[in-house]
Amino acid sequence: MKFFTYNDYLDYLQDSELMNKIRAREKKVRNDMNTKMIKRVDKLFLELINQEKEVADFLKECITNNSIHINQGHIQKCIFSNLSVKDSRAVVYKMIDREIYFVLQYEIEVNFNVGYNVLEFCINIMKEWKEKEKKVNEKYPIIFPIIIYTGKEKWGKSYNEIRYVKVLKNGMYFAYNIIDSADYSKEELLNKNSLIFNLMLLKKINKSEIKKVLIQLIKNSKDSKKVLKLQKIFNFVCGDFKN
Repeated sequence: MKFFTYNDYLDYLQDSELMNKIRAREKKVRNDMNTKMIKRVDKLFLELINQEKEVADFLKECITNNSIHINQGHIQKCIFSNLSVKDSRAVVYKMIDREIYFVLQYEIEVNFNVGYNVLEFCINIMKEWKEKEKKVNEKYPIIFPIIIYTGKEKWGKSYNEIRYVKVLKNGMYFAYNIIDSADYSKEELLNKNSLIFNLMLLKKINKSEIKKVLIQLIKNSKDSKKVLKLQKIFNFVCGDFKN
């Protein structure tokens, strides 16, 4: 996975034009998704990425680095006073015993500004860490920026340029990670343990399929609490499952 280091932070500080680029990019976001189902799924995703257990389960299936082991109780949500959060779709978590941070941002459509938004988060996290933690902590932090994308339009080859932010002055690129629902099959999402991954499945199926999928998810799950959550999620999104 791609990550952002303290040395990256120091390099980006040398580019005085960077924050102007961030502000300029804010005007280039498209916003044309307005269906009821999208709004309901959007609300559920925002609820889940604000729950430590659900994020721990999600990261556990995303992070393949053998040196990073994530379980419930290993991460906590962080609030940074210097972050100017214009979009509540972004949440920051930290591993309790290590200087490792995760920035999660949920997107429902291709967003040409997202790289600058997440870069701004990373810079401000490092800035506050430097002010508060550097004196007492010898280990520099690293940040994993992760975009969870569930839109219909593929965030793929034609959009590779928005996976990176090019900083011309120092010749560096800021890279972030995309978890795109289109990159997973229905079967893969069905068999994931994470509710966040399971919820991505809603964007891949028709309303008429949801009852069948719910039954399959309940059958796959050995966790009674997860079964109850799944029932609430699918009932909220599709009501009584009538066609």
